[in-house]
Amino acid sequence: MKKLYFPLKIKLTLWYVLLLAFVLFLFSIMTYLILEKMLISNEDATLKTQAQQVSSLLDIENGKIKSADELFYANTEFYGALYSYPDLRLIESNIPKALLDQYTYSPNFIGKYETLRYSKGSIRLYSEPIYYDNKIIGIIVIGQSLNLMNLTMKNLFGIFIFLIPLFILIASLGGIIIANKALHPISHIIKVAREISVGDLSKRLNLPYTGDEIGNLAQTFDLMLERLENSFERQKQFTNDASHELRTPIAVIQTQAESALNGKRTIEEYRKALEIILEESKHMSKLIHNLLFLARSDANAERLLMENLNLSDLIEGMVSELEPIAESHGLTLKVVKNDPSYVRGDQTRIIQLFYNLIDNAIKYTPQGGRIEISIENYGKFIKTSIKDTGIGIPKEHLPHIFERFYRVDKARDKKSGGSGLGLSICKWIVNAHGGKIEVESQEGKGTTFTVWLPALRKMS
Repeated sequence: MKKLYFPLKIKLTLWYVLLLAFVLFLFSIMTYLILEKMLISNEDATLKTQAQQVSSLLDIENGKIKSADELFYANTEFYGALYSYPDLRLIESNIPKALLDQYTYSPNFIGKYETLRYSKGSIRLYSEPIYYDNKIIGIIVIGQSLNLMNLTMKNLFGIFIFLIPLFILIASLGGIIIANKALHPISHIIKVAREISVGDLSKRLNLPYTGDEIGNLAQTFDLMLERLENSFERQKQFTNDASHELRTPIAVIQTQAESALNGKRTIEEYRKALEIILEESKHMSKLIHNLLFLARSDANAERLLMENLNLSDLIEGMVSELEPIAESHGLTLKVVKNDPSYVRGDQTRIIQLFYNLIDNAIKYTPQGGRIEISIENYGKFIKTSIKDTGIGIPKEHLPHIFERFYRVDKARDKKSGGSGLGLSICKWIVNAHGGKIEVESQEGKGTTFTVWLPALRKMS
């Protein structure tokens, strides 16, 4: 059997109506019973007061109740009966005998309230003892018709029977209207979600912000679409740039190989072709390695091997290794300030970070220039600056230099073997270690990269 599914608005309305019906039903029953009890209590109080008043006005002579000229219940709305005691002889009464016998035959009927029904309706009866000289000499029974009260309760019941279905009907219609209005944004979300495709993530809900859960959902959905679109665009750009970067070295290798194979060449020409192929292969290998690293980092698959590091000694060692390369370019490379500094990080990635920054400074600093490195303790962070007197970076390029494949001068980067990924990798490494990287530069005067890493107070 096929399972039936109902729209959410129907489910919400149904639950709302059922709850309202239960509350109204419970309220009606409680109101009915409480009102009935209050009316009965009021009748009982009236009967007892009337019985006491009549008892105090009876004519008693020598311990005997004398019949009055006028019956005590005459000209009143009450029923009454008067008995002598202990023989229970009926002196006078206007209560139907069948009802009176039914009441007085009950054991211990004195001081008892009871409702009795007969063909003309129902009567509420109460009996009160009559005392003389601290002895009971008679019993008076007072009754009152409950027909008016019963009519009131019947009318109240009719009102409930009419109003409860009316309220439920109004609530059902109102519930459907409110549910439609409340869930309309969700229907719009579903429609937009179905229209979205991988090739087009530009659609937005553009719903007015209402401040409730639906409004928050719509706003979150738009923000999610914006992030997805930005991520997709970056991925597409990344793929396009990677394809472009790989196409060039592959084309060079293919051209050199075909040229070497076509016709006879001298040994020197073959050597030259092989050198070019080797250089392009190295460049392509480095590019692929960087691409794989960034791909793993995007997928959170790049794991850091964290350990306590002496950053001061680590950078001193790197400077010692790179100093001969700087001297071969006619540059001065030195550490101008080196506070004892410790960090917790992945040694391989920390070395890669500072190697890239120092290597860039060497590449883009003209002969005769200087590269100065300073390591300083700044409270909870270690500040490491790499300052050069190189060609600098134009101001308009500074906001983009950490973007993948972004190059200030493509011809210059190609000549230096750059791929436009080095600074992106540096930024990822710094972020992965809980730090930040900053850059200041003036074209023609030099560039300063500043790395902030969380400080480690003690080495274990």
